[in-house]
Amino acid sequence: MNKAQNMALRYLSYKPRTKKELQDYLSNKGISSLNIEEVVQKLEGYGYINDDDYAVQFINYHAQSKLNGPQKIRFELFKRGVENDKVDKAFDSLDIDFFTTAKRLVEKKQSSNKTFQQLYGFLRRRGFNHNHSMQAIKFLEKED
Repeated sequence: MNKAQNMALRYLSYKPRTKKELQDYLSNKGISSLNIEEVVQKLEGYGYINDDDYAVQFINYHAQSKLNGPQKIRFELFKRGVENDKVDKAFDSLDIDFFTTAKRLVEKKQSSNKTFQQLYGFLRRRGFNHNHSMQAIKFLEKED
């Protein structure tokens, strides 16, 4: 178990990870599932793994810095193994205006003379829902 714990601590030292990411990493390194569970429980007890905090940090970073929409953020957290209730709780705890984020993206792209369909598709691929995408594009058209 000491070897598995050292591997886990080294893996966590680079950046925050979810419980699933750590379990997958240790499993790929050939650690038994029993040892993985012991290590994960111990590290959760120390506070080194906390999916709730991870979700809040992830949402904050990806909404503010990466300018991603809520759907893309949810999908990325799902891929990392964060449970839906923890994601919902994290979104509720943060006050992020995704309409403003979508507007910022449209303003950036508008300078390159994109069509309505190109802007709409761009926002949808970035994880914004139909309403945020339409409102941001219409808001920008009103300013012109």
